[in-house]
Amino acid sequence: MNKGVEVKAIGPQLEIRLEDGLTIVSYVGSVEVAKTLARGFHNEHIVDGYINLLDYCSAKRNGRVS
Repeated sequence: MNKGVEVKAIGPQLEIRLEDGLTIVSYVGSVEVAKTLARGFHNEHIVDGYINLLDYCSAKRNGRVS
């Protein structure tokens, strides 16, 4: 697990609490997927990749990416 990052599977949701206080809650579809992702968050690259993906999706949704 990354220092300062806490990840929990809560039902079909993944809760990521970052060291700066930001909490990201993502619906991932099923309890099994949430548990699998939570177990994978011991790797810094997985955390960074997931946050980058969320940022890209947000930018795409808000029209900042074509």
